[in-house]
Amino acid sequence: MVNQFSINFTVAENLVQKNKHSDALALLYNTVPISKFQKRYYCNIMAVCHLAVKNFNAAIIEVEKFIAMMPDSAFPYYLLGEVYKKKEIMTKRIYIIKSLYGLNLTISMHFLVILHHFY
Repeated sequence: MVNQFSINFTVAENLVQKNKHSDALALLYNTVPISKFQKRYYCNIMAVCHLAVKNFNAAIIEVEKFIAMMPDSAFPYYLLGEVYKKKEIMTKRIYIIKSLYGLNLTISMHFLVILHHFY
């Protein structure tokens, strides 16, 4: 059985692909993730949408929730770096890079991509 979150999430992903981030945000604000898996993807897509519409503070909040759920994964840190890059806060980006060195990263390839983006 497909739940309402899955339907809304799929529609939101399609809206994001069409660069309709505001419409995706409006749909997702009325969507409640249930499982841990759904919550991670919810934070991810919300952050991407907020970043696209230049609502940087909301994007940072969503990414920080994402990091709290997946502290050993490099991707949320990469996403946070992208937010700060767009917001042009270099000191925060440097802090993020330094904090990555202390992590036991689950995917080392992500780490290489992150370093490439920052330098």
